[in-house]
Amino acid sequence: MSGVQQRVTGNDESINVNTYHSKMYTTQDPITLTLGNGIQDGQMKKLTFVFKGTETANVVVECPSLIDTYSEIVFTEVGDFALLLWTGGNWVVLETGNSTDPTLQPIIQ
Repeated sequence: MSGVQQRVTGNDESINVNTYHSKMYTTQDPITLTLGNGIQDGQMKKLTFVFKGTETANVVVECPSLIDTYSEIVFTEVGDFALLLWTGGNWVVLETGNSTDPTLQPIIQ
């Protein structure tokens, strides 16, 4: 895994599983991103919503391999983050929160 951070800005873009931290940016419109399967058991992945171009410009991360019946993480506010762990078959959400407002967090659905 690379220590380089990924900057994700485009709709239908894949989140790189080869980097630990992916920072997500929007402009005018909401974006939908995809997180594929991890590379090895115990791999960790951090996602952070860094810049929101407009009030409605949210980020939806589609992740079919989330544990249980979940398949999306919805980031609605700047500072929203999620820390994930790959178990070899599923991503497990270890932590969610917001770095600027502790009352906020992304939605797992």
